[in-house]
Order: sequence, then structure tokens, then C-alpha cells
Amino acid sequence: MNKGTFTYSVLQYIPSQLHNERVNIGFIVFFPDQRRVQFSFTGSFSRLKGLFKDFKETRIKSYLVQIEENVNQINKFDTLFSINFNEVESLKSLLDYQILKSDDSALQFSPFYKSLSYTSDTQKIVADLESQFLNEYVVITPRTHFTEESLRKSFLREIIKKSPDLMSNFELDYIVHTDNNEFKFDFAWKNGSFNLVKPISFDLKEPKKIQEKSVLIYGNLSLLADLAKKENYRFDLLVAKPQIKSTFSSFDKAIKTIEEAAVNKQMYFENDLEKYAQKAYEACMG
Repeated sequence: MNKGTFTYSVLQYIPSQLHNERVNIGFIVFFPDQRRVQFSFTGSFSRLKGLFKDFKETRIKSYLVQIEENVNQINKFDTLFSINFNEVESLKSLLDYQILKSDDSALQFSPFYKSLSYTSDTQKIVADLESQFLNEYVVITPRTHFTEESLRKSFLREIIKKSPDLMSNFELDYIVHTDNNEFKFDFAWKNGSFNLVKPISFDLKEPKKIQEKSVLIYGNLSLLADLAKKENYRFDLLVAKPQIKSTFSSFDKAIKTIEEAAVNKQMYFENDLEKYAQKAYEACMG
């Protein structure tokens, strides 16, 4: 697991100092291992315009673009080599003098938050922070298909909502090797047993495809049965149900097929992800 850290601050729009109204509009992240700074901000202002009739979009956009340019310039030169990323005062000074002056303007950065790095992929960390702080600005259309990737992202959001530090207890894209095969699991974490987490979407149109997928999952779990006993594995399956009524019967049979696999396992449906995240939080952080 990655044992580094990163520090971030949320940029907030404050239309009135008197009423102390605050809306997250972006964030800045400091990555000490890479000695880089990254700034991200919302690309949609419709919600802000709806909330505040005096919201000046053009002016706020120009501020955000200038902050982005300031950060880009800092990353180009040797400025960051003189900065102590582990000292909040050092980061405050950099923020105040080279990125955004701390005053009574409508844009202000929050206090700093430090988190353990749960992956060496800084872009993934940025994407996860965007999901946590900026997704409320995105207009989400009704889903037509719940994929395994959307299950993965939904679970990540639940984990980060519990605590960003919780992710340091998870290994991503964990590979289990056997003599003849390898099996990839999206997450792995330990709590007595070694828990291997796999999203599985049965949100498919054809009953036959649902049946075939359940047989494949059953077969993979069965192939891992001996190793699972030896290594004390538990398989936590994040399951998306189908939406088409004609496939419901096939889905019920698919679940029964998977249940027959002689391994320690637990299934969590898409509406159980928050409960599973809470279980992990209590086990790892409690």
C-alpha cells in the first residue's frame, strides 16, 4: 500500500461575508512525493446562478482561470523545491503570495486537510476529490445501464464520504495468482479475513447473458476455493440488479448459482454500498 500523503484545500464561493454562505467551487491539491500542485474547478455554474441572483459568472471564471494559470506557472519552475509540503504554514504562504491572496473577496480557500495516499496515481486522487466536492454541479441523467465501473465509482464515493483516510486501508486492482490463472479484484482490504471486492453488474438485457455471467462467477470462485481457505479470503461482491422486468427471474437464478460456490462470500446490492462502506469504516477506523 502507498504510505505517502497529500494535502488539499477546498476553494469556496462566499457571496456574503455577513451571512457566511459558502459553496464549494474547486480545490487545490499538494502532492509532496511528486512536488506538484494541481487545481481543479467546476465547469458548470448553473446551480450558482440559480442560488445567487447577483452571481457574476464572467468575473468568477476569470479568477478561476487565473488561479489555474498561477498553479501551472508554479509547476513549471523551481518554486516548489523550496516549499516544505509537510508544513501548513509553508503551504499557506505559497497559496497567499503566488496563487490567491487571502482577503475578504468572494473566493477563499478552506483550511488544509491532509490525507494518506491510497494510490500513486495522482490523477485518480484528483478525480475522486472531484466526485466528492464538485459532482453536485453536474447534471446527472437517469441511468440506462448500471455498469461495473459505475458500481466501483459509487463505492469509492461512499468510502471517501466516510473518510478520505479510509482509502489508505484499501489496495486497488488486487491480483490473485494461482498455478494456471490470475484473477483481478477491484479492491482488497483486511479485517480478520482478507476481503476481495468485486463489482458485478447483472443490469443486462438478455436473460441468457445473466445466466452465463453467473456461471462464470461461480466457476471463478470455485477455482479459488482451496486458496481462499488457505489465505483466509472472503469475497465481497457488489451486485447491480437488472432493470428489465423480463430478466428478474433469470437474476434470481443467477444469485442462487453464485450462492452455491463453496467459499466465504457476501453480496451487497447497489443500495447496500453505504452500509458496506460503514462496515469498512468501523472495522478500519473505529
